[in-house]
Amino acid sequence: MPDEYSDEQIDEILDSISEDLDSANWEIWASVWSGAVSSYYFNGDKNAIIDVAQDLGTEIKQYEKSLVSKAASNDRAMAYFDKHGTELVKHLSETDKKRLKKLIKEEWPKGKEHFVNKAKDSFFMSESRLETIYRTETHTAYEAARYEVQEELLKEAKNIRKVRIMHHSGNPNPRIPHLQADGEVREFGDPFSFGQLYPAAPRCTCWAEYKMVDKAYKIPKHEIKPVSIIKKPTVPKRAVIKPTKIPKVHKPPVAKKLTLDDYKLDKPVVLRQVDKAPRIVPPRTAKDPKWWVNDTKVAQDAAKQTKKIFDEMPIELTCNVKDITLLDKMNKADVGHSKLWGKKVVSEAGVDLSRDRCNLISFSNEFGQEQAMRKGVMAHELAHTIDNGLSNKLAWKNRVNKDGMWVSQYSKKHYELTGSLSEDFADSVNLFITDRKLAYKLYPNRAEYISRKVLKEK
Repeated sequence: MPDEYSDEQIDEILDSISEDLDSANWEIWASVWSGAVSSYYFNGDKNAIIDVAQDLGTEIKQYEKSLVSKAASNDRAMAYFDKHGTELVKHLSETDKKRLKKLIKEEWPKGKEHFVNKAKDSFFMSESRLETIYRTETHTAYEAARYEVQEELLKEAKNIRKVRIMHHSGNPNPRIPHLQADGEVREFGDPFSFGQLYPAAPRCTCWAEYKMVDKAYKIPKHEIKPVSIIKKPTVPKRAVIKPTKIPKVHKPPVAKKLTLDDYKLDKPVVLRQVDKAPRIVPPRTAKDPKWWVNDTKVAQDAAKQTKKIFDEMPIELTCNVKDITLLDKMNKADVGHSKLWGKKVVSEAGVDLSRDRCNLISFSNEFGQEQAMRKGVMAHELAHTIDNGLSNKLAWKNRVNKDGMWVSQYSKKHYELTGSLSEDFADSVNLFITDRKLAYKLYPNRAEYISRKVLKEK
């Protein structure tokens, strides 16, 4: 074998190993798909269905088979695996050919089998390459799933019009075309100015928003402005830190396992200045609240289960409730909740204390169907109906400080965001009703207060 190869000879060698390249890259794609990418795709699919349900309300039911069902989600996922996998493998193989020319000169003289094994060890399965593919494909799959659900909807519903809005991730080292397209609005089937239907590029975390508009809506003109980026100074080679070794098959990120230390108060809670306590309606005179439920089997079954749990609750918790509503549409209040928490929020239940109402509400599930309210969730919401500013008074604050621990991460975060202990009070009542023994063990001061002051126990 010659020691050196001409460009023509190298191209011939690359053509001869094309099948090996494709095989290696399909192995990588199948590995990252089963390890993580499929989970991101299904999460994107699920969240897109929730968005569609919020847009359509009860009309979502007519698309149960073609859009919402698990079988439809699986079909979309498998089609994406095949179609995108083929495109990805082709792209990876073409890129590989350009990058393998140097390796051919060094390793090909030792034999084809040796070369392929060397390429797998040093290039195909290299840490940096796998990490880039993992980060790119997880985000791309999530965005693709969201797009494909909306696309399926528009195929079925001809009277609906949707536009896409590009949002840049805010990355300090941006792709200029993505940054320039930030805020750009396009008709659903039209690509953005950077040539894609949704942002998908190596290590990209930009995203597209899908908005339902009327037929008269005019898409605003988007001006592409020049962008100047200040590059960071190059780090000397000796200061470069090698990336931590990552496994060849990546798994979805695992949430941190919480310990009791995560629930400890960082510092004593303080009273929030409240102009006036939330207004509560007087105790009801009727024996039972008024129910608002659709006349369907799903709704009636959910109502029957909810009523059973409601009747088992202490009268001290239920005394103010005038209405109980089982909604068959998505909860619009979650838009405000999502802004407060900085992430998508889908509530299971809530209360309406506006005007002369004290309404206990069970929100629909992600498919727009009425659902029964669980015992702990109901106890939490009922606690809000009898709170009347109690949670932000000195007596409750002192008990929180004496216990020295948060009852939940949710109540901790809510206090940090709002300065209010209302969610801590509601979650404490939830725990007391569902597991009184554990409540006394972990939060004795709160438990004693709930027993004596709230439930009027001796």
